[in-house]
Amino acid sequence: IKVGESVHVRVESYPDKEFHGRIDFISSQMSPESRTLPVRVIVDNPQTLLRPKMFARITVQTGQRNVVAVPS
Repeated sequence: IKVGESVHVRVESYPDKEFHGRIDFISSQMSPESRTLPVRVIVDNPQTLLRPKMFARITVQTGQRNVVAVPS
């Protein structure tokens, strides 16, 4: 993944809603507590449904097939 790629965002609070955005920042360090890689995604939020620090599942739109990759 890289900065600028399009993403679909889902949060458990709104299981029937899908938000669209773009990756703005990717952290270089994984969180040991949650085993997640923090990223910042810019999303239109006119109804203020999304809140800071919410956990979300994002799907990155790379135009490629789904793969898991680990850099060497």
